[in-house]
Amino acid sequence: MNKKLQLVVGIVVFVIAFIFKSLPVYIVSYLILGYDIFIKAFNNIKNKVFFDENTLMIIATIGAFIINENMEAVLVILLYQIGESLSDYAIDNSKDKIVSLMDSRADTARVIVDDKEKVIDSNKVKVNDVILIKPGETVPLDGVSLDDDISLDTKSLTGEVKPLIVYKNDNVLSGSIVLSKPLKIKVVRELEDSTVSKIVKFMRDASLNKTKTESFITRFSHFYTPIVCFLALLIFIVPTILGYNYQIFLNKALIFLVISCPCALVISVPLSFFSGIGRCSKEGILVKNTIVLEKACRINTIYYDKTGTLTTGDFKVDKIFPNKGVSISLLKELVTAAEIYSNHPLSKVLTFDNIKIKKSDITNLEEIAGKGIKCKYKKKELLVGNFNNRNVDALGSVVFVHYDNKEMGYLVISDELKSSSKLAIEELNDLGIKQIMLTGDKEKFAKMIATNLKIDYVASLLPIDKAEVIEKSLSNDKVVAFVGDGINDAPALAISDIGISMGSIGSDVAMEASDIILMHDNLKSIKKLIKISKYTNIKIRQNIVLALFFKILIMILGIVTPIPIYLAIFADVGVMLITILNSLLVFKKRFS
Repeated sequence: MNKKLQLVVGIVVFVIAFIFKSLPVYIVSYLILGYDIFIKAFNNIKNKVFFDENTLMIIATIGAFIINENMEAVLVILLYQIGESLSDYAIDNSKDKIVSLMDSRADTARVIVDDKEKVIDSNKVKVNDVILIKPGETVPLDGVSLDDDISLDTKSLTGEVKPLIVYKNDNVLSGSIVLSKPLKIKVVRELEDSTVSKIVKFMRDASLNKTKTESFITRFSHFYTPIVCFLALLIFIVPTILGYNYQIFLNKALIFLVISCPCALVISVPLSFFSGIGRCSKEGILVKNTIVLEKACRINTIYYDKTGTLTTGDFKVDKIFPNKGVSISLLKELVTAAEIYSNHPLSKVLTFDNIKIKKSDITNLEEIAGKGIKCKYKKKELLVGNFNNRNVDALGSVVFVHYDNKEMGYLVISDELKSSSKLAIEELNDLGIKQIMLTGDKEKFAKMIATNLKIDYVASLLPIDKAEVIEKSLSNDKVVAFVGDGINDAPALAISDIGISMGSIGSDVAMEASDIILMHDNLKSIKKLIKISKYTNIKIRQNIVLALFFKILIMILGIVTPIPIYLAIFADVGVMLITILNSLLVFKKRFS
């Protein structure tokens, strides 16, 4: 039965029972409102979980019927179900906000076939198909722009209000909305691999893994419930044996059981984490699971990749140094021959448009991670990269060219710092976080950038070296994060306590290996992440203290002085509602 329908029907029958004071009608309303609680308790018993909050409520309410507290028996279930519904509403509300930000998928796509438009399901579109998106429509799949000067609304992906302008050959992400004029793109990923599909999956999986706090609450309820039942039994049996009125102490025992239901703890802790994840997503920070959110506030060391993370990643060839007897045009030809068919991010920079290369002249093309490209060009061996590990005094990355077993010269390429990098690092320095740049650049260039940013650095590293540096710094008493964006960063992202990747320009492999994705590509988001994590953990601690304090206080009062059972019910549900509202403050608070 639908939860809303269950509540409405149950309340109507309860009101009829209250008016006519009818025990059979009370029992009917009790069964309507509580049948799912019985099912949960039965399933748990089948799984050898004999005591939980469901068992506790069943024992308490059946006992209430035994002493003719019929209205109170139903009221326990009714108010619990209202609290559950409010919690479900709060979670659904948070999910709706996340989905409204992330689930911007178009169900259909307008494919261009023989200059004609054909509307088909997005999941049937193939790589290299050309699709047309009209103004106001959502881009259904990732692709490459075939048009110039197109405005896109990317709020649903990055939270960025300012429109993004794309030009021919620029990447276009699914979930973007076309603003200015019709856009044609060539599809580069099918629907299930598209950016927006991955983001939605990322968010839906976010609550699957339990944090230490959530696991503790689950374990706590497993031994807490039998202890409570045993104490309630003692409250009833001991005074009865001593000759006191059994009905008075049966009532006290039942009140004790009602108050002791750990609903506030069971509901508020996961809700707090969910609110924290929702708040992060609103800031363009995608968190993979609650475990990551719980420990993000304890980050005390951050390692950074340089290119595309601290710098723009927009490389340019600064200088060309041909060896004696080698012309600049020959050096450009050799570099272009090696790079023209490569997918490496630097290949576009090292491919000169005015140089024409025959595909048939290039054979045995091989990309060697951390080194460069090896191939045969016009039947002679060509190496472009840093295969000899020779140092050159240059402010940038050096690309050597070897052809036919001779060094032909080298090129120097460089990029510039992101405008936000320095400010973000200063803010994290103020939080007392140690920050280190890891780069493949030579010592002199790395030192220049690190000095400008006021952070430590380790230079001349291969991709696997970065992971080894991070592995050596891991320990139980600190949380180490790594921030990167490229395919070469995947080992470092995976081995760190928290891997953070740059979303818009980050590679698929980096995003898969990471725990957190920064959709803004802005390092200032890390400070917000840490603040949200701290605030979420504060709210969880507040909820635990609040719930335990009031429960222990009212349980003691219930033993030493008469308390009406309906007040015990309101006290229990009241604490639950307060903790739910306190959890939702995480989603509402502003974080600078």
